[in-house]
Formats: sequence, C-alpha cells, structure tokens
Amino acid sequence: MGNGGTKPTQAAFAILYNQGTQKYQLEQTLQPDEQMWIDIGKLIREHIPDKNGKALPADLTSGSYEIRDLTNKFIGALFEGKVIYDKTYGHVSYGCGSCCGFKLSPLWYDPLGVPFLGTSGNGMNSLDTCSGLWEDVSDSTYGNWSTANTGIATVDYYATHTGRSIGSTTSSTFAMLLAASRKPTCPVQYFGGSGGTNVQPCATPATETTAVQGIEATTFTQFVQTVFDTAGDNFNGQTVEEGNAASGQDTCWFQGSTVDKYTGMTGGSWTVDGGQVSGQPNAWGFDVVGWSAAAITYYRAQAPAHGIAIPCGLTGYQSMQIQCHNGTWWTYTPSVGNKLTATIEQTDVINCRYDMNNSACQTINY
Repeated sequence: MGNGGTKPTQAAFAILYNQGTQKYQLEQTLQPDEQMWIDIGKLIREHIPDKNGKALPADLTSGSYEIRDLTNKFIGALFEGKVIYDKTYGHVSYGCGSCCGFKLSPLWYDPLGVPFLGTSGNGMNSLDTCSGLWEDVSDSTYGNWSTANTGIATVDYYATHTGRSIGSTTSSTFAMLLAASRKPTCPVQYFGGSGGTNVQPCATPATETTAVQGIEATTFTQFVQTVFDTAGDNFNGQTVEEGNAASGQDTCWFQGSTVDKYTGMTGGSWTVDGGQVSGQPNAWGFDVVGWSAAAITYYRAQAPAHGIAIPCGLTGYQSMQIQCHNGTWWTYTPSVGNKLTATIEQTDVINCRYDMNNSACQTINY
C-alpha cells in the first residue's frame, strides 16, 4: 500500500486470522508517494512481532487483511496497491478489498435541549462498517451547522447552540466522509444529519441512566437514576415527576382477576439528590418496579387456569418532567418514554428499567 496524499500519514496494516478472532498489526509513517511493502511469508518464517509483540502462527496459511489511514480519519490518502500471491513465479494481482467507509449519521442529541439564553453542544456520529463501532465524526461537521429558525436558536462553527427564545426548531449539519463500498474504491459521500432543538425555560437533563439499588418488600426492585446535560448543570433540589408516555400493558390480567389490571404510572415525584438518594448528586429515586408477592402467587396459580401462560408481566412507558426554578415544567424524556417491565416466571421475577441511555434488570428468586 502507499500514501497517495500530499502530507505524511500514519498507515496501519492488519492481518486477521482464525476466522477473524486474531489480529496481527503493523503501523508505519508514510511520506507522500511512499509505499509500505509487506512480505507475509517472511513475517511468519522469522516470527517477527507486531506492534503489540504478537507473532503470526508458524502454520498460518490463510486469512484476510485490512489497511487504515490513522491520520486522515474521514477521507483517507492510502491506496491498496498490488498483492503478490505466487512469489515463486512472480505472478501479481491488483488488490480488490472493499472500502471500510461510513454509513448512517445520527446526531448526538435529538432533540437537543437548550436553556433560554444558555448554550448546549451537539455533534454527529457515524457507523464504521468494518469495526461495527460508532465513530465521533463531529470534527468534519464544523462550519456546516445551521438552524431552521434563528429567532429560537442559533448555532456557531463548533455546534454550540444558543437559546434565543422559548420554542422548538431544527438543527442540521453535514460532513463529507468515505462511504462504505464493496467495490475497490472509496467514494466520498455527503452525510447529513438533523434533529430537533428545543429551547427551554431552564436547563433540563439530556441523558438519564439507571442502576439497581436493591430489593424492596421481597419482590420489588429499587432503581436509582442519574441525570446529566451537555453543560454539566447541577439539578440538585429540583423535582422530577413521572407520567405516562403511553398506556401500560398487562399480559397477566384476565376478566374476573382479583388483582387490579396494570394501566400505567402512578404519578410519583422525587427530589433530585434528596430523600432516599440524599448525598448522590444529580440522582433521583428510588423508582420501584415489580409485582407484589401476593400478585405473583395469585397469577402463577390462576393465569394458566384462565388460558394465560407463565411467564407474563407488565410494561409501563414512563415520561419524566423536571420543574424549573420559575415553577414551569419541562418533559425531558423522548416521546416513547422509559420502558419499565416486571415479568413473572415460574421460580423468579425479573424487574427492568430501559432508560434513556442504558438499561438495568434484576432477577429475584421468589
């Protein structure tokens, strides 16, 4: 392979073997027009270690390879060159590797919450089709951001949004990236991203994570949630309150059941860094999820008798809002809400929270 660009670049070459589970990696700085020649047979015979000290197996006979431009992340300068497949007779073949480009380009936050007369940042990720990992490609979007209504929000070169008036608009950006391709070429393609931008009366959480705290009343799970925003604001002392993003579901209930049918959230409220989570900054809880022991025992006996198989359970869709210091409320969860589930199995129960940014479950033997 070689450097077809006009500046030095750091080139990476990797041999993948054992069905792709093992990797031998080399790196080299290539000057413009300089090439990197690799004799794989010599690497094997002489047990030459890679950058991590790993040598190729002596009996290795097959595998695949990849090249990567580590300097030019978005639009690379490397070319593949030729592959010698029969050194004895000097036969050569042009390489025919496919392009490990990008596809999909979601924004970091959609919607992005921006406090009135305050600021919030955004960015863009894209999926690397070879590694399967989401890469931060925000650098390639700088200078390309805009908002549909600058009277509500404006955005600068580095994607920092400023709230001008309370309301909602749309932010957009684009990047020129290498696109995934099965052909031996790497086309440069336009990748655009857009999402909602909501200017709010106060700073509101942009992310919320959940974690299991413990067991309550034998069969319920206590969860603790932690909220953040892009500016690192402190939400301690503010009140959060749950509502229903959608109607609840109950697959255990049957006509004539002595256990009330689950229909949704109860409308609980919590103080951030208060009550049961006092001393835990930006945390609220406990949010308790589960069935009562009596309901579990009842449904294990009665649900099958009424044509309902075990496991069965409940599902709730929890919206969350936070109270601003001026007394107004603002919903910070996505329209689908957080999903809460409690499943009754033959010998245990499983309680889960699928929150904005992660999920947590607990299995209780009962």
